[in-house]
Amino acid sequence: MDQHDPYSHDVSESLEGWGKPRASLDTNNCVDVAEFPNGDVWVGDTKRPDLDYLAFDKGERIAVLIEIALGRDSRFYFGEEVRLAVLKALEAGDASLAIEAVRKEIAALAI
Repeated sequence: MDQHDPYSHDVSESLEGWGKPRASLDTNNCVDVAEFPNGDVWVGDTKRPDLDYLAFDKGERIAVLIEIALGRDSRFYFGEEVRLAVLKALEAGDASLAIEAVRKEIAALAI
């Protein structure tokens, strides 16, 4: 079985091309993201265009969600209610529900 390579895309295949995450729209953050239909994501640094972007597959995104849900990553803090909702969705095997819960929380924090 071939291993999936999240770098194998062309940016034209992404859902919306390169862009700032919704949570960063009104900030000076320097992150650009390109998301692909299969769940892969590219992350780039607009202030350091000399650096290569990073690519993560869907499984790696889920691993990050688990770290957030378990409170193991101090860079991210979500309220207990959201953290438990994400953890419950991941335990049920519904990564899309977990991702949506995190997106809603990030959108609420950006207001």
